[in-house]
Amino acid sequence: MHLPADGKRDRVSKNILLKGLFPGEDELSCILIHEICHASSSPYHGKRWQERMTIAGGQAEKIGLKKLLKLIDEEVKRYRQIPKNIYREVYDFIYDTVTAYPYIKFDKIVFHVAKEYGMYPKEFKNRFKRCRKIFDQAKEFMKPKR
Repeated sequence: MHLPADGKRDRVSKNILLKGLFPGEDELSCILIHEICHASSSPYHGKRWQERMTIAGGQAEKIGLKKLLKLIDEEVKRYRQIPKNIYREVYDFIYDTVTAYPYIKFDKIVFHVAKEYGMYPKEFKNRFKRCRKIFDQAKEFMKPKR
């Protein structure tokens, strides 16, 4: 099954999909907790999701699951490092990629950037609604001048 990340919550079927096997029980638990926190808070990795993960980490600590607590803490820290203006970062990434590879097709760049952010292309285009406009602007900029 193709998934853009290790785990993904399917909103329609309300199932958690897993990409593959995990090296241990704690790693699997962390992915499941990650997706359950999405289900109970937000589809994004913002403040609400981070708060839910922190609560889950507290529960892991309370029952003595130190490795799981560490994995959850690392997961939250990783997402806290994402720039506040993720839209600007994504649109700059698209623009810069098009200027570096002027013959790239829109669907190909969306696939690669979406994968980088753990999203399906359709989900990515729904969230980053200006991606086509930014792509077109970069293509226009790269056209040979007469």
